[in-house]
Amino acid sequence: MSSRPSRPSSVALPFRPAKLLFALVPCLGAGLDAQTVVLAPSMAQTMDGNSSNLSLLWGSPTAPRAHTQILLDTADLSIASGTLTALAFRPVQSGAAVGVRGTMRIEVSLSGSPHAAAQPDFAANHGVHRVVVFDGPFVIQPTPPGNQTPPAPLSPIQFSTPFAYDGSLGRTLVVDVTTSNLSSSTPYAVGQVGVGAGSMSSIWASGACQNTNGGISGTLGYHGGQPYPGGPFTLGYFGYPTHRASFAASVLLFDFSLTGILGNHALPVPLTDLGLPAAPGCRLAIVPEATAPIAYVPGQNGGSSGHLAFSMQIPALPGLVGARFGTQAISLDHDNRLPGPLLFPSLATRWTIGTGHRPAASMVVRMADTDPASPAGGVQIGQAPVLSLVFQ
Repeated sequence: MSSRPSRPSSVALPFRPAKLLFALVPCLGAGLDAQTVVLAPSMAQTMDGNSSNLSLLWGSPTAPRAHTQILLDTADLSIASGTLTALAFRPVQSGAAVGVRGTMRIEVSLSGSPHAAAQPDFAANHGVHRVVVFDGPFVIQPTPPGNQTPPAPLSPIQFSTPFAYDGSLGRTLVVDVTTSNLSSSTPYAVGQVGVGAGSMSSIWASGACQNTNGGISGTLGYHGGQPYPGGPFTLGYFGYPTHRASFAASVLLFDFSLTGILGNHALPVPLTDLGLPAAPGCRLAIVPEATAPIAYVPGQNGGSSGHLAFSMQIPALPGLVGARFGTQAISLDHDNRLPGPLLFPSLATRWTIGTGHRPAASMVVRMADTDPASPAGGVQIGQAPVLSLVFQ
């Protein structure tokens, strides 16, 4: 087994550098000798991979099958050759523990491929030496609470048939995963990296704050990938009244210092402690150093609730790489059922601006696959699940 030296980075040092984590992921499994764990894509070494991938461990009572194929650039792997004996997925980073989501049948096959990027046809992406390394039940274990960055991987999938990897024989390592028969009705989201190589993590500040609909005020509904210089920054918060019957205004707060201190108060702090009108449990989690309007988007009767939507372009300044900032939306509600006008904050989020680079990988995805399985899926460029590859 020989190792390929890491290629030097051409990225300029960040203007406000975040702590870089270069240590290898701890070895997975006990009793195995001379293990080497390789993180792929390699950009995941310095970010949490909080973008979500649902297709890898997908399943539901009405659509129990899924097919995901990941093509990893061999030049991006820090090892030239070796025997692959296991792999593990990374969970989405969270401040809360995630319980067991059940068992499923999972099949994993590997091959070295001459293709540099994924094509829609699953079979066409494989090389000639495809090996089914695992086919059997897989238990999604609980993940502990905490904000470890990067998060520890899930329990490894130990291969019943090892795979002889030789990076010189192909441009990509193909990791092919099919799932079926999930015992839970809830698929498990695993972490993936996307364009930008930035990161995000939630600040669990206002989970007990309810709006006049009785729902949680401002859960993070979506975001447009990781932030990077010159790229878009979009996000939306869910859990608002279907129609703006009483919603007066909403703004997005920005915190660029992330000190965690506002005056004499350690954050998050109840808004009532600041002398502001709010219900108990509604807390401010960031220092409001700047504000911007955030749009209210109405929902549909009998369907979706209303949500808040924000979009901006990050300035194309290389010195922003590594800079961190926090966001939190806050809304004024003057529903006449309330004792008076009240403020309702959203959950808060901490962001790190990345390089704008793409992960050295691509995917083909077929969620809610048919039986028999479909031969093709949708190609996804610029994002890939984070895998810990175990070599022996």
